[in-house]
Amino acid sequence: MHFIETEGFALKYNNQKKSAAELYGLVIIDLAAIILAYVFAVHLRFGSISVLSKGELHFTVCLELMLISLGFSLIMDWNSNFLERGYFVEFLTILKYDIIMLLAISVTLFMLKQAEFFSRLVFGYFFVFNLLITLILHLILKRLLKRYLRSEYCRVQNMLVTEASYAEDT
Repeated sequence: MHFIETEGFALKYNNQKKSAAELYGLVIIDLAAIILAYVFAVHLRFGSISVLSKGELHFTVCLELMLISLGFSLIMDWNSNFLERGYFVEFLTILKYDIIMLLAISVTLFMLKQAEFFSRLVFGYFFVFNLLITLILHLILKRLLKRYLRSEYCRVQNMLVTEASYAEDT
């Protein structure tokens, strides 16, 4: 009996694991970054976060930002090739994502006639905070995913059982 390791199947299996971990990990990280950035932006603008609990405008805007991000992540697949991207490309990708998200929320607030009640400083602070927080969290996740995918736990090995005469042919 001989043991022959085939890498084609193992590579395919790892790619399936990798894409699922990337998708769900990045969606969760992006949503957490939006919440953190929005809370920081409101706190910096108004001096406290009690404004978040008083009116429904800030809650609605944060929820809309999360829905826009979720839709953008699932429909546009902007996180493809996440593990292969370098630092600068990651920064540019997140910058594009932030710009599109701010444009979408601006149009949404305008259409709902809530734009005049919303602080433009919160927009600016949110943009900067979300860019930084998302970039930091993406880089941390990238490092963790690379470590996980190289670990023994994620490695797949196949065993082929055959007679010695057939093993030499393969």
